[in-house]
Amino acid sequence: MGTWCSKNAAQTGPATEAKSNAYLCRVKLPVSFSEFSKDPSKAVTYLMIFAVIFLYIRMENQDKAVNTGCEDRLARCESKLDQFSSMLKTQDSISSALRAELTTYQKMGIIK
Repeated sequence: MGTWCSKNAAQTGPATEAKSNAYLCRVKLPVSFSEFSKDPSKAVTYLMIFAVIFLYIRMENQDKAVNTGCEDRLARCESKLDQFSSMLKTQDSISSALRAELTTYQKMGIIK
């Protein structure tokens, strides 16, 4: 019986993919060559099921990695938004204070 991947497959690729590959490297294929030669359609069916399971596990791992990255980016963006909102409130307060001061100076006749 053959193995799903080469011995060096666990050492390449991203960390999540390497874990999946390392697991699959230890798994033996469900079909031997003698069984394949007896009934190729069943053998191909087993192999396709095995491939679908592998791709599903890989997709789930990639999805988790992408979600983690998006959550980190969202947290950074929210902190920047809070910082900019605070700065905007400060600038708005300064602007209204200066507007009131200018209006007062105009009423007093200091500024025309």
